[in-house]
Amino acid sequence: MKKLFYAIVIISALTLYGCRGIGATIDWYPVDIIVWVQDKSGNNLLDPESKNFVGTKVEAEWLGDTYIYDHFATDQAPTRAYLPQMYGLDLRYNDVVRRYQLCFGELGGDTERDDDLTIRWSDGSVDVIHYKNRINHLTVNARRTFKLNGKSCDYPILIVK
Repeated sequence: MKKLFYAIVIISALTLYGCRGIGATIDWYPVDIIVWVQDKSGNNLLDPESKNFVGTKVEAEWLGDTYIYDHFATDQAPTRAYLPQMYGLDLRYNDVVRRYQLCFGELGGDTERDDDLTIRWSDGSVDVIHYKNRINHLTVNARRTFKLNGKSCDYPILIVK
């Protein structure tokens, strides 16, 4: 009798665990693709004070649309909202790591993605970032992977020129 009772408890627990994501409302956080650029000596090439600054004018192509960051334009105020809001390209200073970074986003965290972001730098070089986002609604999990020029890479993405 105890074996039957334990079997029913285990089956009930597994059934309830498997149903926890069905019909639930899940808030997925928006995703920014963050890029750091440095030379072989470790100098930040996105710092506007750097003599080798590569961010004067940067273009990024995403799903057939071109987004431009122009360092000398005056109308590029960054925006923040609770829901993802596509602002395109933005150069920001990260106070935590104390470095400049190029940000592209925001992308909805709840959307399956398997897309390329092509970045054309002001020095004429081109880099391709592949972003893949897999959603598992049952386990309430998002798996995000990045590739830089065809090779798996860490996030934030570090480009060495």
